[in-house]
Amino acid sequence: MIMKYSSRIQRYILELQTRGEYILSEKKEEIYSRNKLTINYKWPTMPLTFYVSYEHFTQLHPSIFADKYRVILGSKYLFTKKMTLSAFWGFQKEFSSNSYPAYILGWKAVFSIKNKYKNKKDTPNDFE
Repeated sequence: MIMKYSSRIQRYILELQTRGEYILSEKKEEIYSRNKLTINYKWPTMPLTFYVSYEHFTQLHPSIFADKYRVILGSKYLFTKKMTLSAFWGFQKEFSSNSYPAYILGWKAVFSIKNKYKNKKDTPNDFE
């Protein structure tokens, strides 16, 4: 389950996201709540967006409140209305541990497929 909310103030976009996860393995089952706050900045002259996000992982268990957190810095470039390329760097650390953080480096390519029949009543396949 994912719930999202976003609000725009000039070139800044604030996004709030809550996600629930159910993980079942051979030895145990875990239920997580993941809360994420992202601040985006749209570059004025290019289709470029910079962002920073903070994500808080909470295992829904009576004896554990907060497990870990993640901080990500990244950028997105919009090639076309349907294609975006992102690059990001960040780290993830557990609250209760004195261990070193896990570093994250990655890239993501997104291609969106939109229904060209949206909002038309004579669609061959009605998706609503």
